This record gives sequence, structure tokens and C-alpha cells, in this order.
Amino acid sequence: MPEKVMMNMGPSNYPFNETYATLIPALLIGDSVVMKVPNTGGLAHFLTMEAYAECFPAGVVNFVSGRGRDTMPPCMESGLVDIFAFIGSSKAADALVKARPWILKCNREMNIYIYICLGVGGFG
Repeated sequence: MPEKVMMNMGPSNYPFNETYATLIPALLIGDSVVMKVPNTGGLAHFLTMEAYAECFPAGVVNFVSGRGRDTMPPCMESGLVDIFAFIGSSKAADALVKARPWILKCNREMNIYIYICLGVGGFG
């Protein structure tokens, strides 16, 4: 059973390296991951999606596609996201976390934003 749920939103440029820099550590510590596949560059993840389906139990690695402004707010508002890993601009990150006002920003280096959602899953 996964410990936490991490929502992972990587960029369309450098979609592999930047996305998996947060996704793989989450899997290694026992978290499940919901990855928002970028509209541009999303096909780069096709082979890894198949590999995840073969290697992990159902529900450990999940994928969401679509326009971020349409798909991300419902995900964040669901209350099911414990950790939000985002790589992009601070303006976009701040707009996304408005859906979770009790969120704690814990890392903001080199445009990699990691947020811990307080009040769920033992955080806070």
C-alpha cells in the first residue's frame, strides 16, 4: 500500500529528465504517483508508461493528460494529493496551489517546486 500520493507535473521541454527527477524518488520511498503528461513532449513517456504497467501493481503509477488548466485544479481540489512536484515558473506553480491553501512550499530551487500538502496523510 502506497504511503503518500505525489502529483507530478513536469515540463514539455526536457520531459524525461526533469519529470523523472521527482517521480523516481517518490516511487523508491513507496509513494504512488499521478503524472500529468505534458501536451507537447508527452509521447516521450509512452514507453515508460508501458514499463510501469508491467513492473508496478495497478494504481502505483497513474497518468493524467489534457490541458493543465483544465485537469490540474480538480486533481488538487480532490484532497487526495499529499505531495505536489512541479517544474516550471513560480507564477504557474502559485496558481496551481491555490486549490490547496493549506499547502507548504518546501523547496524552490532552479524552478523545481516541491509542495507538501498539510493536514493529510500524516503531514501536519
